Amino acid sequence: MSRGRIEVDGDAAFIVHEVLSDEECWALIEEAEEEGFDMAPVRVGLTQETVSHHARSCLRVILEREELAARLWARLGHFLPGAHGINPYFRVFRYEMDQRFLTHRDGVIHLPGGLSSEYTLLVYLNGGCQGGETRLYLDTGGTYDVVPQEGLALLFEHDIAHEGVALEGGVKYVVRSEVLYSC
Repeated sequence: MSRGRIEVDGDAAFIVHEVLSDEECWALIEEAEEEGFDMAPVRVGLTQETVSHHARSCLRVILEREELAARLWARLGHFLPGAHGINPYFRVFRYEMDQRFLTHRDGVIHLPGGLSSEYTLLVYLNGGCQGGETRLYLDTGGTYDVVPQEGLALLFEHDIAHEGVALEGGVKYVVRSEVLYSC
């Protein structure tokens, strides 16, 4: 696998190709489908969640996978100086026709042991859909669209505004977690 870092917005956002193999992506999709999806909520404040079809209209399943976190850390850790690992609490999202996630910023996750997140990690589990890009709003005033590709990782600082553009065709699967640092 070829895993070179491609900067999108300096250290604030970058992509890495082939973080997961085709087989690993499809295994995660199958596992998520077997677990079953529910409507994805949005965070309200530090600890509350609510379903808002206006803000986010996609499906989600939660998988806690230490082994996946370790595997991703082995492949991405050298791109993340000072980080301590990947949050093993994964959210797999399934987007269908016209589903999207409006512009927002991600919140910090605090875990026991003095760990907290600074970067969001998205790994696209499939490609070939129409629409469904992740649009980053850059400090320069411009935007950068990341087109879903199987195994592609997008990492960005939580305070970067971004959105999940509406899906126009096909189905999009993406898994989200966070990069953890010592507080």
